[in-house]
Amino acid sequence: LSKGSNPQLILKHLPKCFDNIKTLEFNKDVSGEPTRRAIGMYSGEGEYVMWPDVFLCEGPVEVWLDGLTHHTHLMLQNLLQDSVGAFEEKP
Repeated sequence: LSKGSNPQLILKHLPKCFDNIKTLEFNKDVSGEPTRRAIGMYSGEGEYVMWPDVFLCEGPVEVWLDGLTHHTHLMLQNLLQDSVGAFEEKP
């Protein structure tokens, strides 16, 4: 947790903290380096879930990991609501 100001160094610990989140996908800067702006997540099986809203990994690690928990729940809830709506529109 002492490396919490650098999200890239925390990624290897995500599977220990979250059930089936293997890693996060980040926006890249002009030089191709990852920023602190997470745009999606990968499961342990390699499935990718793109988030409609960006999550900023800044501040104390315990704060942004808690925020990540809430963000992933909200993003999955939104995706499931969209899926149900799409399913109900199918003949």
